[in-house]
Amino acid sequence: KSPMLVLRVCLVLVLATLASSLSIPPPWARGGSLMSKFPPKLGASVADAQILHVPLDHFNMSDPRTLPLRYWIDSSVAKEGGPIFIHMGGEAAAGPVRAGPREEAHGAVAVGYEHRFYGESVPEGELERDNMPYLSVEQNLADAKAVVEHVRGSGTNAAVAFGGSYSGATCAWFRVQYPETVAGCVSESGVVNAILNFTEFDTVIAQATSHPDTECSGRLHAAFAAVDRAFFAGHNDTIKKQFNASNLVGTPNGDTDFMYAIADATAMLDQYGSKAELCAGLQEIAPDASDDERISNLGDIINKAYGSTFVSGCFYDSVCVRDRTKSGSGVGERQWRWQKCSQLAYLQAAPRNDLRVRSELLTLDVLLAQCDFMFGVTPDTSIINAKFGGANPKGTNIFFINYSDDPWKAASVEHSEGASLPFCMTTCDGCGHCGAGVPANLTKCEDSASDYVSLWLK
Repeated sequence: KSPMLVLRVCLVLVLATLASSLSIPPPWARGGSLMSKFPPKLGASVADAQILHVPLDHFNMSDPRTLPLRYWIDSSVAKEGGPIFIHMGGEAAAGPVRAGPREEAHGAVAVGYEHRFYGESVPEGELERDNMPYLSVEQNLADAKAVVEHVRGSGTNAAVAFGGSYSGATCAWFRVQYPETVAGCVSESGVVNAILNFTEFDTVIAQATSHPDTECSGRLHAAFAAVDRAFFAGHNDTIKKQFNASNLVGTPNGDTDFMYAIADATAMLDQYGSKAELCAGLQEIAPDASDDERISNLGDIINKAYGSTFVSGCFYDSVCVRDRTKSGSGVGERQWRWQKCSQLAYLQAAPRNDLRVRSELLTLDVLLAQCDFMFGVTPDTSIINAKFGGANPKGTNIFFINYSDDPWKAASVEHSEGASLPFCMTTCDGCGHCGAGVPANLTKCEDSASDYVSLWLK
């Protein structure tokens, strides 16, 4: 690959640094070679976290309960009366925010906050089932509004929001819901279209892994077909143990959990700009390899990328996620599964065609059964899409950036909706989620984002 290749976290090179969201591999996927490709975040502000006590339920004024929401400010380049650049919290613990070149250009203060229920921004009772309904998109947007208003105080400073991946979606939704609070949003890989039966996810991966190695997608399909045949032959428990996932033996959703884990493992390699490593790993065995060889090869690829405990992790274990005492409060496992099951879905079922790069056992029905088992709920995506517009957002002044090999682009905006909802696609071999794998010289979309920010602040 070109020496100019860099791995970029959503907006990190031109915005603030905030350790959150699916813009980098999630906490449970950081034990191997994939995470080593992401450089340490830029030197962050030394400012300590501040606490803003926000209502547990913003929409019930009779409920006195609050939660401590962490937020950070870097005003090192701010000018008096300058704008507020609010960096949306994502689905992981957050950290200090750092003002970057874009803040400097506008004399802006950089503000970042931690998404409710993640990290240390958790209510009394933490992740008990009765608390979980207060972990919602709408409550998070109200938190963002509260943070901006708190920082603004009695001033009239304009605000612009930024985010990537899920926080790219909430950035857009923030502008839709509270246009009087935030003047615009730069949404990178923003998954604004909540899709229930998200088969398009595999379609993008199959297409991306077919170039430049035209055989890679077929090898990946063959690997999962080999696993399926082993399961159909009754070797479920043996295969799980081979992948160090004995915890999934004999559990109610163990087969589904296992298949989800290994599919997520290969998908994330494409998602985070490492499809070349995935394809190279699949090339290590002969085209006419046996099923046992294909399964062993798949296990080797996963272990190298994520470490030997990846498949056995709590995120992929429905029993663990269901049990509040086993799922870590700040890590994001139980929280993100709740958000998917209660509102957002993005349930990655296997498509019924040759573009399937996961087990055919991963049907929508079994994925919904996971949700019901873990939380007693299943998602109705029509509600949130009707509220915010789905793939056709209802707002204005939202700039969407997407990347050609990113499977999540299928849940985002795919074209411009006029001057007030511009769109830009960065295209290259290996262009992944939030710019992972993008060569440093491909700056057209981010340059355009800077232009739109300037326009909104006039």
